[in-house]
Amino acid sequence: MALMKTDLFHACTVTRQVMLTIIVTNILSSALYSSTSHATNEFLGTLRSVSITDSGGVNAPPKAEFSISQNGNTFTFDATASSDIDGTISTFKWDFGDGTTSEGATVTHTYSTPNPSQVSLTVVDTDGGATIYQKLINETGNSVWLNSDKPGSLAIIYVDSEETIAGFGSTNAIDGNTSTFWHTEYKNSQPRPPHEIQLDIGRFSTISKVKYLPRMHKNGLICSYELYASIDKTNWGKSVSAGSLEATQKEKTIEFAPVYARYVRFVALNECSGQPWTTVAEIDVWGN
Repeated sequence: MALMKTDLFHACTVTRQVMLTIIVTNILSSALYSSTSHATNEFLGTLRSVSITDSGGVNAPPKAEFSISQNGNTFTFDATASSDIDGTISTFKWDFGDGTTSEGATVTHTYSTPNPSQVSLTVVDTDGGATIYQKLINETGNSVWLNSDKPGSLAIIYVDSEETIAGFGSTNAIDGNTSTFWHTEYKNSQPRPPHEIQLDIGRFSTISKVKYLPRMHKNGLICSYELYASIDKTNWGKSVSAGSLEATQKEKTIEFAPVYARYVRFVALNECSGQPWTTVAEIDVWGN
């Protein structure tokens, strides 16, 4: 139920001075309103104040989708089928995969070269929720679904420890090569866990899983973890996921409730055999 502040005053009849606290769902900020500027003949007394408190309602992210029509190398992208169950979509942002961008529910773009391109649509609702939807188009005339829901290119913004002398730096965890790996320091010192790696996924996205591939060796296997997401890489809040991982070299997929973020913090609480190290061959962040 949504109430305007004038409705709050028009809905009350007061016979003496009182203090009311009215809790309203989905009010995004707290404020104090005085009856002096809103009084009407419906009041028999004086309403001292109304305190409106955020009830903590959660905004559902919008649903993004688009269709494609083609005339030669010119494509029309139509995102009017996108929707938001609890609000209104305010922004449609397009990345055509060739270095150009645009905004609008329906846009047209002409490609200069006949190469497959990944088209990305980001829709943002009036409450700040965002969803990214991608398709791979082939400019020779076919349009196909993009199976990958990867939100962006990763970058390392922080690790607490890395073995750079032996060549096992943190960037090995995002280089796409499963033979290389990040290893915490062991030559000059061997700091004990927890160890952590923080990632910038490249843009604000709705994310819902992290994939972690261990090094193909028993040393450094992560058995317990915590996972955090943030929009500013400073305020991490509560973990979006925490728990135990199987002590094998298989790739692990950590799924969690979709959250809007740009930064991810993966914390290794311990090593499966009690050693001080943490190792990661590859880590990736995926969208909803």
